Amino acid sequence: MTGRSHRAYGDEFEVPDSEYADDTAALFVSRESLDTNVPLLIGHFARFGMEVHTGNARTEKDSKSEVLFCPKPLQMYADPETFDNANLDPIDLGEGIFIPIVFMFVYLGLTLSHDCSDKLDVENRIDKAGQAFGALCKNLFTSTQITLKTKRLAYCILILTVLLYGSETWCLTEALYRQLRNFHARCVRTMCRVTRKHTRTHRISTAQLLDRLGLPLSLIHISEPTRPLYSSYAVFCLKK
Repeated sequence: MTGRSHRAYGDEFEVPDSEYADDTAALFVSRESLDTNVPLLIGHFARFGMEVHTGNARTEKDSKSEVLFCPKPLQMYADPETFDNANLDPIDLGEGIFIPIVFMFVYLGLTLSHDCSDKLDVENRIDKAGQAFGALCKNLFTSTQITLKTKRLAYCILILTVLLYGSETWCLTEALYRQLRNFHARCVRTMCRVTRKHTRTHRISTAQLLDRLGLPLSLIHISEPTRPLYSSYAVFCLKK
């Protein structure tokens, strides 16, 4: 279509069939329900020509599909260490085929945890943003030949987008919010070539450094910390 006028009519064609599906998630409220319904779900997908990516113990192939175990609050268990002897063995689908049960997995770039908190995801975002910042630090963010305006633009486009990816779904505690603020402040000091010692000796505040960079006082707008929601029963979540 390159070079064609936007007023030009395209060629009509028919799509005889489309049997493609991307990521799918399903919830099960017990191990019995999981063992019974996962094979049925796999068979249902197979009827449409779709495949659930399972593991194979015979060929040592890992499973792309995983089951996330989300337990009840620990105080509801008589034995919290074993979740009252919950069966967390991989789902056996016969002939060496299996799907593992895990306590965390990455779904669409977000780290989902068994305790339904965002701690792992926030720490993962900070780590990835820190790696991106570090890779550009010597040649960009700490360079004396780069203007503060350019540093600000690069920081907003390349670093904050990594740091805050998926943040619209976060339910933060004050401790997690503090980790984000601290990372943001470290990056701001680095771009201004100011150390912690300088800030104490010369009484330089983060607000002053933000003003020097032309950044607003807070780029991280997070709602009031809220306690994460818990279920009163354990949940198994299958990710395909």
